[in-house]
Amino acid sequence: MVHVTSEELAVKLSQEINYAKSLFYEQQLMLRPSEHQEQLELDA
Repeated sequence: MVHVTSEELAVKLSQEINYAKSLFYEQQLMLRPSEHQEQLELDA
């Protein structure tokens, strides 16, 4: 939890946190290069 002194700062901080969370989740869903290569070999 974070305490801020203004609504403007709270909105900006919230946007930054949400952006960071979305990047984190996107990275979790991405295949690693070696996994991607192995999958291509299995599909061939």
